[in-house]
Amino acid sequence: IGDKSFIIVGDRSGFKDITLDGVSLTDSSIGVFSAGNSEILFENVMVMRFETGIYFKGGFGHLWNDLSIQNTETGAKIHGDSSDSGSSFEDSVWDGGIVSVATSKGVSLEYVDKICRNMSFSNVGFESCSGVAVDIVGSQFLTFNSCWFNANVANVSIQDDDAVLTPLTAYQNDVISVHFIGGRMKNGTFTVTGTC
Repeated sequence: IGDKSFIIVGDRSGFKDITLDGVSLTDSSIGVFSAGNSEILFENVMVMRFETGIYFKGGFGHLWNDLSIQNTETGAKIHGDSSDSGSSFEDSVWDGGIVSVATSKGVSLEYVDKICRNMSFSNVGFESCSGVAVDIVGSQFLTFNSCWFNANVANVSIQDDDAVLTPLTAYQNDVISVHFIGGRMKNGTFTVTGTC
């Protein structure tokens, strides 16, 4: 199925104990899409074989436990983005699971036109990504605790967003405070540019 297979339309909703399978990697397909919704739960969920596994345009207070995404072009787009009634993305946790076999990006954390910050990853694995396993563009206050990176071409890429903001919003799209605590990396590149 092209386009969005599951669209979240309200706060405090989500998925538990389920596999969402796109069957074939169809162009423009999105497994789960959410714009501006908060406190979305994933509990023991596998998303697989979509062009984009999950696409979140904002929201806060998300809790993702044992969320795995595999066989995608981009595993997860986590963006601060106001389009489609989206918003800033803030104060969320991803604990457990694996992102594997992503051909473009495993996880994309990006300031598009809104803040993307305060995301904690714990015990999440990134494996066999032929693109960038974790791509950080203009996102802030990110923690990767006991995460592992294995058999990726590029493990991590970190750069500022290049939009020129007004003095009141300056630095909202500069990468600030990215922490890797414990975990391991085997092979693959780690690239850091800009403010970080």
